[in-house]
Amino acid sequence: MRKTNLEKPEISFVPVDAKNAHTYITVGIQSYTEHYLHLWENSDPTPFIREFLTIEVLLKELKRPDSFFYIIYNASQEVGILNFTLDKVNPYFPDTETLLLNKLYLIRSAANKGIGSTSLEFTETFARTYAKQVVWLYTMKKGKPKEFYRANGYKTIAEAEITLARVLKEEKAMWVMAKVL
Repeated sequence: MRKTNLEKPEISFVPVDAKNAHTYITVGIQSYTEHYLHLWENSDPTPFIREFLTIEVLLKELKRPDSFFYIIYNASQEVGILNFTLDKVNPYFPDTETLLLNKLYLIRSAANKGIGSTSLEFTETFARTYAKQVVWLYTMKKGKPKEFYRANGYKTIAEAEITLARVLKEEKAMWVMAKVL
């Protein structure tokens, strides 16, 4: 079932299942490597890909009722991936219903075209549908994503750090950001 944004009908969010899982992985790896190689020793993101972007990991995660995965399309072109989790406990909002935005990755050619903001709107609408009061996420301290989230109403609430092996020490720092809906 294709979910289309009514205000921007060319942008749509297709739920991931076993039939299109390979597309999600392919687009996820492409978008991740186009933006995040600088984080890794020898520009090798293998630890991240093994942890989050393999077909085995995805098929296992698809069985979880609290996890949602989408391929983002602009017209008929795959341009990104979106993944969020309901009910992930957030220590900064302990008594609040939350949604954790795990991944919003766009291929380089889709950046700065409103697709990211539309994807956040889709995520926030989804959260409201499930009576979630806060959307939260992790983002790198360095780089453009933090500014993108700030421009879309997200506030910095804490510091964090990537814990995967082979991330460059100077690139480990992250922000925890959140938006109260």
